[in-house]
Amino acid sequence: MIYDHLFKIVIFGDKDVGKSCLLSQYVNKTFTEKKYLDIGIEFKFKELIIDNIKIKVQIWTINNDDIIMNYNNPNGFIIIYDVTNKDSFKYIENKINIIRNYYTIENIPIIIIGNKIDKNNRNITLEEVNEFSKKNNIMNIEASIKHNINVDLIFEKLLKKILEQNPKSVKFNSISIYFMIILIFMIALIFTILFII
Repeated sequence: MIYDHLFKIVIFGDKDVGKSCLLSQYVNKTFTEKKYLDIGIEFKFKELIIDNIKIKVQIWTINNDDIIMNYNNPNGFIIIYDVTNKDSFKYIENKINIIRNYYTIENIPIIIIGNKIDKNNRNITLEEVNEFSKKNNIMNIEASIKHNINVDLIFEKLLKKILEQNPKSVKFNSISIYFMIILIFMIALIFTILFII
């Protein structure tokens, strides 16, 4: 597939908020309650079309704060909190300024996700989130990753914002890269044969 843009998105948040689940639900349309050993980093690719623009997005989940600060050239961030866990929201408050101070991209797109809205014991109001989002000039969406509620909308909203900041289209084709490598190899081989002869 030839695509117009290649974007990198980083997902992070406090423990057990649904980072890996979001990645799996969005890319593979699967969800599991099983908790795996926290390995620090996961990533997947997704190809999609938004407003007739072909996009390939590389999505990373980060479980280590130090890794966040060492990730090169992200185009946007998704930060997840659990609407039933007040501490997971405080985690977001502590990280947004760090991101903006560390990365040189002006107004790097950030969207915060209130996960687990399917549960009855929420501990964070939508009013709190909206006020926080307005104050920090970021986007927010509430979702249930388990039930696939608003999962696609999360990425659509963030990618549209990223596109606003990266309107220039650069054609990419992963297959053409391999052909180029083969061509260079063939030219080198021909020169080698001619030299021997």
